[in-house]
Amino acid sequence: MPDEMRNMHQLTPRRACVFLCAVALLATAASAQDAVPASPRIPDRDFSLVHFGGVGDGRTLNTIAFARAAAAISAQGGGRLIVPKGVFLTQPFVLVSRMNLHLDEGAVIQFPRDVTAYGLSPQPTARQMKDLKDRNVVLIGGSDLTDVAITGSGVIDGGGSAWWNLTVPSKNGPPRADGSSRPKMIVLTNIRRLLVQGVTLRNSPRYHLVLRDCHDCLVEGMHVSAPADSPNTDGIDPIGSDDVLIRDCDLDVGDDDIAIKAIDGPAADILIENCRCKNGRGISIGSETYKGIHNVTVRDCTFDGTFHGIHIKSARDRGNQLYGFHFSNITMKDVAQPLSLNLYYEDKSAAGRIAQPITATTPFLHDVFIDHLTATGAGTAGDITGLPESPVKQVTLTDVRISADKGMTVTDATGVVFKNVQINATTGPPITTNHADVSEEH
Repeated sequence: MPDEMRNMHQLTPRRACVFLCAVALLATAASAQDAVPASPRIPDRDFSLVHFGGVGDGRTLNTIAFARAAAAISAQGGGRLIVPKGVFLTQPFVLVSRMNLHLDEGAVIQFPRDVTAYGLSPQPTARQMKDLKDRNVVLIGGSDLTDVAITGSGVIDGGGSAWWNLTVPSKNGPPRADGSSRPKMIVLTNIRRLLVQGVTLRNSPRYHLVLRDCHDCLVEGMHVSAPADSPNTDGIDPIGSDDVLIRDCDLDVGDDDIAIKAIDGPAADILIENCRCKNGRGISIGSETYKGIHNVTVRDCTFDGTFHGIHIKSARDRGNQLYGFHFSNITMKDVAQPLSLNLYYEDKSAAGRIAQPITATTPFLHDVFIDHLTATGAGTAGDITGLPESPVKQVTLTDVRISADKGMTVTDATGVVFKNVQINATTGPPITTNHADVSEEH
């Protein structure tokens, strides 16, 4: 029990009121983090893809079959679309409200491994890639829906190998890679009550699962995989979503395993637990933080061979309020940088440490709590890096153990507290500070 609670009679009425309000807020936040999002309300009615002309021979195109099935489900008020065992080749299709896309064991939804299926030349021109970007191609989409699910033990394969090494002509110099034009696998926008459970997503041309401006989302028991060198193949990206629970997932991709972003609206009340990250860039908050991100909990997760572990990133042109982040019971092995809180992400103005005016896009990062983190075999322990005009504030590390080639740097930060923290650096000091207020407790 806190000392303040034991000695309530000694507090002034004002201080007692403030303390009790703080306790109530903490209790509310804890209960919100542990709440399971509301489940989709989908009628117990089954539809089989084969009844709409679906053929799982890996050669027949099933785009029309998926469209007919979705239309029938919508007309009859919802139901479950069964994709049976087989390889169902298809081009992009969309989901509808009160629909569960269910993949039986052995079922594969396969998207073309040939860019010509998307109206491109075998070696696309810059104009073709721009047109593709303008079309914003999504392999499985859905917008402004309620009660949507993707379940089962089958596989959705994006055919990404046709895209990852694709280059387009450049006006000056050699051909360049074009990442922003590549299709994303699943993008669900403004969905209320969403469940993604059990399925395997692999080899997306770009991001695998994007939850944009969604509410009440449960993602569990998923497997997401792409080669370690596949570009921009994020695993799960909640963007501007709230009341999100991601648990018991295996993530092994070429970019952020999970990335929380805020583009059109704030991202809030997100819990990530019992997830396992292998290749990729760990669990990220940012870098698109325009509308603010708060109340995120990550617990009981492991990282094995990722580049980053915990990564909070923003920049002067992306900012808003970023706060209320809790990380606990984290284990990392051979992670290049276990911890990075950095407000200079891709910011060329970082050189010289020159304070700039605070603007509407200045990021403010504060109230970050990390406890019971163990990392071995790291390259660099990490960094906490604020801006001269906007220092990182109130970061507490408790019971943290990191073994790394190099130690941790703390720059432009205030209220940083290390409680029972041990950083073993092979070379250099364990902690280096620059314009930072850091206290250590043992």
